[in-house]
Order: sequence, then structure tokens, then C-alpha cells
Amino acid sequence: MFSIHENNGYGPAWLRKKLKHSRGGDMDASAKLRSGGIVFLLLTGSFFALAFSEVHVSVKNRLGSGKNMTLHCQSEDDDLGEQNVADGSEFGWDFNVNVWGTTLFYCDMGWESVQDYQFDAYSFARDLVRCDAQCLWLVSEEGMYGFNGQTGFWEYIYQWPIGLELAKKKLRL
Repeated sequence: MFSIHENNGYGPAWLRKKLKHSRGGDMDASAKLRSGGIVFLLLTGSFFALAFSEVHVSVKNRLGSGKNMTLHCQSEDDDLGEQNVADGSEFGWDFNVNVWGTTLFYCDMGWESVQDYQFDAYSFARDLVRCDAQCLWLVSEEGMYGFNGQTGFWEYIYQWPIGLELAKKKLRL
């Protein structure tokens, strides 16, 4: 916090004038300036916390039975390349969210049962609160789970599309 001081400790004379609030209350200019300064510092601090907050994203392969998956993640600015993630392993990266609150990392992935599946690995609008500083994903046979940092639980978020052959088999049953 900042303050303005003269020898008398009360601030300059022009600042000591009483100002009327719209509701009729009195507040001297130095108190108003201090209040404005506090609000400014809070907003500035929030801006810098957002602009410089680092996030870690990790996608874990828990498909089982030795199934590897391919994963290709990117944002508007960064392409992380295609990765081959072995069963039981994970691929992760770190980044800073942008100041506009529009950071988005999206991924294409696939393995023998599911090909060309796309998902958002980090979306600022969705994950600011859910993930906070780390956004964890778990890929399994039944779908994808995302870790909720607020609750401490894995949540079922994405279901795999039913393949044409599987759909045909279900129709015959």
C-alpha cells in the first residue's frame, strides 16, 4: 500500500478536503485515494498472478494389456509433436496461461480401438478452477477421466465414440 505524507502527517492540504459520497456520507480525499490504491493493487496482483501462473498438464495411458497410444497436443502457439505413450506411462508439459484467459491446448489421440479422437487437454474457461496448477488426464478402455483438484476425485469426462462395427454387433444382439 502507498500513502502521501507531508510534515504534518495528514497529507497535502488539497487532499484533506472532504468529499461527499453520492449517498451523503463523508470521506476525505486521502481515504478515497488509499481505497483506490488498494483496489488497484488487488486488481494488478490478480492480473499478474493470472499472467504468470504456470500449469502442468499430464495425460496418463492406463489402457492396459500393453496398449500404446499416440498423442499429438498443441495450442495456437505451440505444437508439442506426436508422442507414442506406452501403457502405464504418461506425457506431460508445462505452460503459462495467457493474460486474456483464452489458453487452449487440444490433443488428437488414438490406439487400436479408437482412432483420431480429439479432446481439449486444457481450456482456461473450463479448467481454471478444476485444475488450478495441474490438469491431469487418465485414458482408460471405457473413456477419459480428469482429476478435479477441488474435490480430489477423478471424474469421468469423455466417453469413446462407439465404432461402426461395435454398433452393428449391438444391433444384431
